[in-house]
Amino acid sequence: MQNSITPVRIANAIQQDSAFNGTNILVEGENDIKLYRKLTCKELSKIKVTFGKKKMREVYALLRARGFGNVLGIRDADFLRINGKLDITFSDDIFITDKHDSEGMIIESEAFTNFLLEIAKEEKLANFFQKNGCLRSFIYNLSKPLACLRMANKEYDLGLSFKPVKPEGNTIKFKKFICEKTLSYLGHDVLVNTVVEYSKNRGSEISTRTEILSKLEEIINLNLPIDELVNGHDLSEILFIVCKKGLKSSHSDLKNASSVETMLRLAYSKDDFSKTQLFKSLQSWEKSSDINILSPMARG
Repeated sequence: MQNSITPVRIANAIQQDSAFNGTNILVEGENDIKLYRKLTCKELSKIKVTFGKKKMREVYALLRARGFGNVLGIRDADFLRINGKLDITFSDDIFITDKHDSEGMIIESEAFTNFLLEIAKEEKLANFFQKNGCLRSFIYNLSKPLACLRMANKEYDLGLSFKPVKPEGNTIKFKKFICEKTLSYLGHDVLVNTVVEYSKNRGSEISTRTEILSKLEEIINLNLPIDELVNGHDLSEILFIVCKKGLKSSHSDLKNASSVETMLRLAYSKDDFSKTQLFKSLQSWEKSSDINILSPMARG
């Protein structure tokens, strides 16, 4: 269904909404609507999903070419800040998240602490901290090998897949390369084998395991900033394992990685957002454009 929604169709729908005179904010996915809706003023802006950053760029370009100016975009930074593709001369009103993506931005905030206090008992948290150190750093370190494999795949076209063909399809099983009993990473060989098996029969030629391992280690050895490497979904998958198996959480709302993402989004406040570079960029855009889009509480 999402693939059939073309940039032209999205742009046309925006222009046909003639009763709305505010700013249209383009976002990549439907979950982004839930986050940015509470951080922006609903009377002055509308959130429009484009189903990916490529379509976002195309929708933005179409609207600008037609002389339609009431539009901006918010996209995930992904690897932009670490693969040399961040263009400081970029002039389009498309803004990037702090960290790798919006979920990572939330995990770096006070919302993460509030989430932990909600789902786990304080003594369980204290015991975990004493044994493993900072929980945020712990999940980042467990996520790093997969993040590096994602980047290796992007940089060297290894033919790997990390998402199901359809949204309702089977996802990668993190417990195959992270031991749920010891909360430890089972090694590069296990990770590569898991992702290779998951990637089969997708129509792409998959590199040899030896080549994939070599490129994985090459990316790891670059020692890139971990918060720019790791995506929020992987963090949420691993955080779910840690919460259930490490913190022994029995919280009724903690069911899977999606529920972790939902609870983190709910915990994320306008005050948290006001401390980000993304907020500062949007605030600067407001001043230069003489247009308001941010929630009054977030604007300060």
